[in-house]
Amino acid sequence: MFVLDSSGSIDRVRFNVIKETVIASIYELDVSMDRTRVGLIYWSNSAFVAFNMNDYGQVKQDVVEAIRRVPFIGNTTYTAAALRLVHDTAFQPESGDRADVPNIAVVVGDGNSNVLPELTPIEAAECRISGIRMVVAVVYDDQTDITELATIASRPLSDNLFTGTTDVLFYNITELLLVSTCNYTGPSLLFVRL
Repeated sequence: MFVLDSSGSIDRVRFNVIKETVIASIYELDVSMDRTRVGLIYWSNSAFVAFNMNDYGQVKQDVVEAIRRVPFIGNTTYTAAALRLVHDTAFQPESGDRADVPNIAVVVGDGNSNVLPELTPIEAAECRISGIRMVVAVVYDDQTDITELATIASRPLSDNLFTGTTDVLFYNITELLLVSTCNYTGPSLLFVRL
């Protein structure tokens, strides 16, 4: 499950780059109903499920087109609402969750919650308690709040909190997803860790 920040602090250009990075990762995965399933949540002042892990028959090209249609909102940042959707909606059987498959949420944001920010670590803890591995990818800039992002990521942070350029993040997240979902044993890629 990809969880994308679509708030004003991300800005439209960076949001489009993030979506294309997610799409590049999708092309590397074996997306189908009986292999890797993909869903997407996006948020700003509210959170929305763009599509679930059982939508579009998990046909890769349809999933890619659905990602391209995700709008940039550009408003405030209510991260807790997105995290609530992750544990209450995304990883449920009716949304395509499978009990025998690891649950991974890849959160891409800048850690600048300004709507009920005190709920962000609580909702993140609910995700982790529910058995969801929370991976956080950060395209770092001078406004990034690493402290907030560290409260979202699963432990150890060295395996679940990544920062860098979109190229570096693409390689890190793609390898992590391949290893976690496809028993990938290829070469290790460069990880940028905090």
